[in-house]
Amino acid sequence: MQRQKPLSGDDVVSTRIRFHGDLDLATAPAARAQVLAVFAAGGDGTVEVDLRGVDFVDSSGIGVLVGVVRRARARAADVRFRVRPGTVRDVLFLVGIDRIVDVVTETEADQ
Repeated sequence: MQRQKPLSGDDVVSTRIRFHGDLDLATAPAARAQVLAVFAAGGDGTVEVDLRGVDFVDSSGIGVLVGVVRRARARAADVRFRVRPGTVRDVLFLVGIDRIVDVVTETEADQ
């Protein structure tokens, strides 16, 4: 899969999807519904998935995130995930998400 151009934190974001709390088996159906609603309403340009409020992600949550990437790419949209340092960021890197989309890590000083 071809890697998209790197995005900086200053790029214009046309669509932002924010998740909070846990992104897991229990919350994945609602998260998936949120993603579908966003893309039904547009979801073009640069899509940013804000995971800074997420405390935990499991394989179901990763499935939701991969779904975001697939839907965005079907529309030729750029994708980036914005995360805090910590477990969620580590899981994304462990499963290789950073090889297919940009993962921007922010510290509190960056906000």
